[in-house]
Amino acid sequence: PQSTWGQHPFVTREKMSSNTQQRQEPPWVRFVTGGLASMTAETVTIPVDVTKIRLQLQGSGDSPDKMYNGMVDCMRKTVKNEGIGGLYKGLAPAVLRQAVYSSIRMGVYEPIRNAIAGDNPNPSFLIKFASGASAGAIGSFVANPTDLVKIRMQADRTGTRYTSTAHAFRDILSTEGFLGMWKGCAPNVQRAILVNAAELSTYDQCKSILLHSGLFVDGPFAHFTASFMAGFCAACVSSPVDVMKTRLMNQKAGKERLYTGMIDCMSKTVKNEGVLALYKGFTPNWMRIGPWCVVMFMTYEQYRSLARSVWDK
Repeated sequence: PQSTWGQHPFVTREKMSSNTQQRQEPPWVRFVTGGLASMTAETVTIPVDVTKIRLQLQGSGDSPDKMYNGMVDCMRKTVKNEGIGGLYKGLAPAVLRQAVYSSIRMGVYEPIRNAIAGDNPNPSFLIKFASGASAGAIGSFVANPTDLVKIRMQADRTGTRYTSTAHAFRDILSTEGFLGMWKGCAPNVQRAILVNAAELSTYDQCKSILLHSGLFVDGPFAHFTASFMAGFCAACVSSPVDVMKTRLMNQKAGKERLYTGMIDCMSKTVKNEGVLALYKGFTPNWMRIGPWCVVMFMTYEQYRSLARSVWDK
């Protein structure tokens, strides 16, 4: 019989146990297809990500002047001052980050879930929530250097801070040391925990509700709706940590350092800019996470299906 392990983004324990005679999915498939799908989604949505980063930095010590009045204004001024390429700054490290981060999180999610669930073929929502959080934490910690470079290149309006991705890595290593590559790691990991836990669990729950309502069939529109709702929840819970991560990663080293850590960054941000500053860039953050989820999950299914057809041969 043919294998069916590639028909869904996440293979359930029930499906696995009911198909013991079918071929097991090779472990590398989740890593490769998850990375490719996330790299595809990153390329499609990076203009929104650049906008989000710049709106989040607006009002901080590195960008004290208010240059943008919102997402559309930020995009318009970026294109006017830097050309269309300005919206794609940091694309190379962004894709590299997904190759590392998402390959790991997508690859380890199911093994972690299965290890926690043990012999239970129907893991609870809490187990899935914890598994998503754990997978995100591992992936974000390993990929932190690429995220650091991505944010700094996206925030650089003049294009003079680094000449290339390789130059950025060399400069950070020479001026800030090896541990400097993990600057902002704490909020980065915390954000990944929140995003992955909220995104994966909400997607599953919303999709189930939509399908059981009888108004949707299991197709692209249901996937789009569930993904966008999952992106909204992920953006809501992660935005404050995302703002802190962006500011900590973007700050210079030494005497020019603005914040000593996450708590210091949050207290200074609230003190100087108000509580709502923790949600700066929320609209582009949501507008990025929503479409990103749609592109990622749909391409992941296609890539995994293609890998299945090749492997079954």
